[in-house]
Amino acid sequence: MDLMYDELSILQKTDHPHVTRVFDVIEDKKNFYVVMELITGGDLMAKVVKMHHFSEDHAVRIVH
Repeated sequence: MDLMYDELSILQKTDHPHVTRVFDVIEDKKNFYVVMELITGGDLMAKVVKMHHFSEDHAVRIVH
């Protein structure tokens, strides 16, 4: 639990264009609710599956 709190605290302080922002963390007796930046356009895995082929060149462009 301490590691999760630490990570969420760090993410709340992070402001970088390639890291999803965390705005707030709310906790009740059973759950944690993390209020995060909305990221649109789908996830990377879905795009890789749709491509049927994922080359090193594609990976370089995404990481860049």
